[in-house]
Amino acid sequence: MREPVNAHPLVFWLSPLLLLAGQACQSAAGPGPHLQSDRSHPAAASREPQASPADAPADERHRAFGRLLRTYVVEGKVRYESWLRSPGDRAALRDYVQWLAGTSPKSLDEPSRKAFWINAYNALTLNSVLERYPLTSVNFNELKDPGARGFWETPAVVGGQSLTLNQIEATILRPTFNDPRIHFAINCASNGCPVLAADAYCRDTLDQQLDARTVAFLNDPARGAHFDEKTGTLTVSMIFQWYAADFGDVTAFITRYRPELTGKVKAMAFLPYDWRLNDFSPAPNPDP
Repeated sequence: MREPVNAHPLVFWLSPLLLLAGQACQSAAGPGPHLQSDRSHPAAASREPQASPADAPADERHRAFGRLLRTYVVEGKVRYESWLRSPGDRAALRDYVQWLAGTSPKSLDEPSRKAFWINAYNALTLNSVLERYPLTSVNFNELKDPGARGFWETPAVVGGQSLTLNQIEATILRPTFNDPRIHFAINCASNGCPVLAADAYCRDTLDQQLDARTVAFLNDPARGAHFDEKTGTLTVSMIFQWYAADFGDVTAFITRYRPELTGKVKAMAFLPYDWRLNDFSPAPNPDP
């Protein structure tokens, strides 16, 4: 069982936000409070763009994807085998992927475009796993599963462009939106990744969802961050090493969401990354 995280005021203050974010695409709820600290980030500048006519049908499509996620995502893991046993739901994901392929996000406002590309990354990842299942990992270099060959380099059409998952992340999500919270919303189908939310991302609650995913990850000692009070060592995900430039001052970024650590961090270390597939199974996976 995962060791409990020490509670702190931010977690209690944010608990309604976490509940809302888990249901954000189930309704057209309007935007709620943002973290004060995050509003200072350029990606979350104080602006409230008005929805364009194209945004509403996009969110309806995302909500359909969210219904699939609520069915098959359990505690951040995915019931891939059950999904494959449901022809209707398998077809529903393919329909969503086909809609992503033929829809240009250029007509959408910025929050809607950001939600579009986050959902696209997650949907294409899921679709690729289902096409290759059974798998032990999506990283061939790490666990040598033959089914994982070319997983990140195989292109798919999305937004009218032929793109790999790596290209969506490196050439669109990261440079276009300049929002490091996106790292905690996209899921690479591995146990080491920030867990896949059991809902899609939608325009009107996107900032709340991104804040909630960031806080959840940074309070996950197995994947995100663990602080040793005795040594002052903050042990964090390899994501903070691989994408350090996206976060700027990593310690400052983390303490923005975990203020109880301010002034306490003396050293930083990195958690080993678990590349095993995030497959929900009654039988535990063997240790890597």
